Formats: sequence, C-alpha cells, structure tokens
Amino acid sequence: MEDLTFLAFLFHDNPVYVIKEETQKNATSTQFSISSTLPLQFYGTNKKNILIILEMRTPDFLKTLEFTLLDKILQAVHLTLNEVAIINLTENKSLTWEEIIQAFSPKKIILFGVSPFRLKLRTSFSPNKISFFQNITILATYTLTDLGQDRNKKIALWNALKQLFEIQ
Repeated sequence: MEDLTFLAFLFHDNPVYVIKEETQKNATSTQFSISSTLPLQFYGTNKKNILIILEMRTPDFLKTLEFTLLDKILQAVHLTLNEVAIINLTENKSLTWEEIIQAFSPKKIILFGVSPFRLKLRTSFSPNKISFFQNITILATYTLTDLGQDRNKKIALWNALKQLFEIQ
C-alpha cells in the first residue's frame, strides 16, 4: 500500500492527514490519524455520514460470512460500502465516542453488537430500537454472527432498518 494525502473535506476544518487505501471486494480500507497519537482504520468513504461500528476479531474481516451479511444488509437499504464508514473496534482498540464523532461527523450510526460502554459512553440503547443521542440517530443491534444465526433477530433488525432509512 502506498501513502496518499487525503482531502480534508472529511474532517471539515481539521488538517489533512496521511492515509493508506486497500481495495478488496469493492471495499476501501482506509487508515488515517485523527491525532498525532491515534491512528484510525476504517472501511468505506463515509459519503452519506453513516457509520457502522462493530467488533470482529477475525484478522481478515472482508473475507468473512459476517462481512457478506453486512454487504447484503447495506444493499437492502440501498447503500454501498462507499457511502458508509465501517469501524472495526478490534482494529481501533482505544477509540472513544468523541474521537469517532470528530473524525466522521455521523448523522446515523449502527452498532452491531457494540455496547455503548465500549465507546466510553454512559448510556444504553435497546436492541433494534431507534435512539437519538447528541443529535445522531443510533440503531444498536446484535452482532453480525448472532444475526446470521437467528432469523428472528434478523427480522427485528430489518424492521428497525426500514424505519431508520424510511423504507416502505
């Protein structure tokens, strides 16, 4: 991978950062630094300010059944990987809520099996219920592994996603 200078529009008035890009299965993996001490790796380009946060301990997330399920979920709500940003907390161990908000300015966040406490938040979100927190629409749900194994959880997620993305 080669280092590229990324455009500062992702970060509004913040300085430009160095990133690395890698493409697999039409997904872009990007790494940049939101501070001098914290590198942040994510997939996608965040064109629609929709953030997906998950925690997959698999070394190559893009080759898993869970990634395939996530891709199908995105297609069902008429999104592509280039329109969202996906953060795997396994690759970003010390990341906090404030750092995420600063880096991505999300309008919507979907948490796949991630507890708010993992992001150092003192709040909770009910599974598959739309919540609002700091002017951000949030949908917390089960892990991709759980969703892949439980049809009822998948149906509950689909109903919440239809509400989140206003799908008839």
